[in-house]
Amino acid sequence: MRPVHCLAHGLVVMLPAFACVTLAAQDVSLKATLDELVKNGSLVAAQAVVGRGDRILLDYGVGVTNPGGDQKIDGETLFCIGSCSKPFASAVVMSLVEDGLLELEQPISRYRPAFKNLKLPNDKPSERAPTMKELLAHRAGIYSQKKRMTPRQEGWIRNFGLTLQESVKGIANEPLISTPGSEYAYSGAGYCVVGRVAEVASGKTFEQLLQSRIAAPLGGTSESCTTSQVVAAFRVKGRFSLDVEGFCGAVPVGAAGCCGALTSLGPLRAP
Repeated sequence: MRPVHCLAHGLVVMLPAFACVTLAAQDVSLKATLDELVKNGSLVAAQAVVGRGDRILLDYGVGVTNPGGDQKIDGETLFCIGSCSKPFASAVVMSLVEDGLLELEQPISRYRPAFKNLKLPNDKPSERAPTMKELLAHRAGIYSQKKRMTPRQEGWIRNFGLTLQESVKGIANEPLISTPGSEYAYSGAGYCVVGRVAEVASGKTFEQLLQSRIAAPLGGTSESCTTSQVVAAFRVKGRFSLDVEGFCGAVPVGAAGCCGALTSLGPLRAP
């Protein structure tokens, strides 16, 4: 693997009660490390918050919003958190289950009829669509970015010009890689489907669900799944290149799509 540019990172450290009250030496080391990573081009930018109980011991940000740019980040700059979005999506889904709007054990074809006619790897029809429970657990049989996606499959989850509805429509036409429930395969595509099913079951966009069920109850509105121009103006962007067997190309990083969330560390500073 040959990283060229790495996406900016957000770091949160919560210390146990027995930790020392001050972290002067560690603070200096962490800040110096982040400064050096940005300086040598390994990071575009980073936010870091270190806390103990209800005290903030370190609140630091460094870098710019775009490689080669000069717009510096601040405490409210949005960062793409990639697959760390999945716990947020899961929490949204479980809140819908709690409210009786969604059932974990029902095949998702109940909500998205396009998944009624899925094909197995041997081209035989699948007896059923995966359940939401299987999707959340990466056991739905949906194709995996860990198992050699085709260019078309990659496009359904990494073309950030697509809406979630368009992405999932494409995913529904792809063959399964295993019988639903039979095997584990980490799947970003599966979580795109999770987000779309949540939209259909609730009658709201995933952005609305995230804001009303996660961000607002936590006292913040800095989490977003939108690709709007407003958010684009405040998010950090980056690029990295990979040169490994089976993949060679540049991947845009820092765009929100397919239920990939953007957030700042702002809400975590609140008491």
